[in-house]
Parts: sequence; structure tokens; C-alpha cells
Amino acid sequence: MLLTHILPVFLGGAIGATSRFLVMHYWAIQNKSSFPMATVLVNCIGCLLIGILWTVIEKLQLPIWVKLLVITGGLGAFTTFSTYGVDLLFLMERSEFGRAALYFLLSNALGLFCVWGGLKLSRVIFQ
Repeated sequence: MLLTHILPVFLGGAIGATSRFLVMHYWAIQNKSSFPMATVLVNCIGCLLIGILWTVIEKLQLPIWVKLLVITGGLGAFTTFSTYGVDLLFLMERSEFGRAALYFLLSNALGLFCVWGGLKLSRVIFQ
């Protein structure tokens, strides 16, 4: 591993994780619900951004460190699905099966739709 590969992932990860924390923290202050909508929001934002930025980086033929900084580090830390798994499990452990099903469907369906939308949008812009 080269430092020129590790450093962008490290810096992007710090930015992505901090951004995720701030969004989740702000949402928690504004909304007192136990439903993990902040995670759905973060995952959808991240999915949309990865759909757009993947195409931008590819079409502009940006250097690998940009992809490592933005996609691997930044969005990787921002959109981890580990929180998704924990939130889903906690809903099921509390026997909130309807809310767990809604959370599962929103996270997966909207996430995939946002990636698709981001790719389509960026491909139209960069064709």
C-alpha cells in the first residue's frame, strides 16, 4: 500500500464519518422518534452521491486519489450499512416488525433507486 493511497482514504473517511455524525446528531435533535429515519436519509444521500460522483470521476478521468478520497473514504464512511443492520436488528428485537419491514424496504428500495437516479442524471449531464 502506498501512502498516496492510504492518506486520501484516511482523510475522506474522517470527513465522511464526521458528516454522518453531524447529520445523525442534527436529525436526533429535531426528531424524537425511535424510527431510524436518519440512517435512511444518510444512506439515500450517500447512494445518490455515489451514483453521481462515480460517473463524474470516471468521465473526467480524475486521478485515483480523488476516487479514494471521495468514494472509498468519504462515502464509504458516510454510508456504512453496519448502522443499518444494527438499527434493523434493534427494531426486530423490540418486536417492531412492521417498522422493521418499513425500514428494510425504505433503505433498500430508495437506496437502489437513488444510485440508479444518480447514474442516470450524471450520464445525461456528461454525455
